[in-house]
Amino acid sequence: MTSKRKQAPTTAPIGSVLETGGQEPWDYFDRLRELGDVVWDGELQTWVLASHAAYKQMGRVDDALWTKPTHRIEEQALDKATLLEIRGGRHGLVFLHGEEHTRAHRWRTRNFAPRTVNGWRTSVIRPIINMLFDRFIERGKVELVADVTDKMPIRVLAAIEGLPWNDETWIEHFRELQGIASSYRSEFGLEYDPVLSKRVLGAIEDMYEMLMPFVRERHERGGSDLISMLWKDGPELFADWCERDVVQTARALFDAGTDTTGKALANALFLLMSHPELHARILSEKGRTLANFADESLRLLSPRVHSFRMAEQDVDLGGVHIKKGESVTALIAAANRDPAAFACPHQVDLDRPRPRDHMSFHFGPRFCAGAPLARAEVEELVLAVLTRIPDLHLDTEAEQPRYDGVMSRQFRPLHAVFRPGGQG
Repeated sequence: MTSKRKQAPTTAPIGSVLETGGQEPWDYFDRLRELGDVVWDGELQTWVLASHAAYKQMGRVDDALWTKPTHRIEEQALDKATLLEIRGGRHGLVFLHGEEHTRAHRWRTRNFAPRTVNGWRTSVIRPIINMLFDRFIERGKVELVADVTDKMPIRVLAAIEGLPWNDETWIEHFRELQGIASSYRSEFGLEYDPVLSKRVLGAIEDMYEMLMPFVRERHERGGSDLISMLWKDGPELFADWCERDVVQTARALFDAGTDTTGKALANALFLLMSHPELHARILSEKGRTLANFADESLRLLSPRVHSFRMAEQDVDLGGVHIKKGESVTALIAAANRDPAAFACPHQVDLDRPRPRDHMSFHFGPRFCAGAPLARAEVEELVLAVLTRIPDLHLDTEAEQPRYDGVMSRQFRPLHAVFRPGGQG
């Protein structure tokens, strides 16, 4: 350890960030910020970033000075074929830089623009929510994670891509394969496992087989769905664009728009049931108030807790000198509750200035292009609860929610009860 690092603050007085697993980390994050904006975690061998300002400082130059250390880990742990496929193919967004990344990111931003997403509210999101609600509305009880939040995002993405979202057999099989395809991941690293690698590649190829009839049909007939847009716009993004790129990107969009969105939905419902005093105001005012509640849920209970980066060159961040090749664990959830950025950071405030100034969708050139869709799904689900089952509340006699996970987190299970038939 260099003299520079010895003088820098460390997590030694409060323990490693790893110790927050399985518990609510807010007290730890408050104590961490007292040590400094950027602190060395000796157990993780990484710099830990806890402040809103330092996160923005990093995000502004994300594409120039930083890369994801998980990419380096994966390059060492996985065979090249597996790595290429799980990350969306040769034109996968996570591996693009510079002008190529800008073009591909701009395409996603344009196709998930608020105006487009607002059209999907009535044509896609609400019908899917109503279909899911209809399955349990007469029972008077529901486990919201298993019956709603785990099921909703994959159906929304399928509908947007022009896939059979209401074919239960097709969707559940695709979701099962997606789970296998993402099973290589771990919270803070991975090791090469040839058996798992083969299983992952097999699941991905099976997903391609399920997608390919729709990909080829859209190539012949076209349409307004996302797969059709990939055929239409792909050659303008990359000169060597082909059928394999279309099916790889179509699959990769599910990775980007299902898991964290599902967790965001669950956390929003937990927050909604925890604050019944806000229901009347959200329902009566809707509009900006509903949108602000959605962003407050994303700020207070970010579905993704950490974001990992590695310095591509020596850089000063949050008053600390970080050397090329060193990693930073940026704590999204800590930045989102930084009192320097948010007054009363642990409270829900529907009148908060700049309600979208949180880091749950990252910041800078790698800001999440699907943010408008995620926000719309949260807003529409909250509105559906307040209109169809306004007396929904946690079942005190069932297993209680726990804040589950480490790198990404959600409250689960969400056993809830309400008047059978809904509408209070």
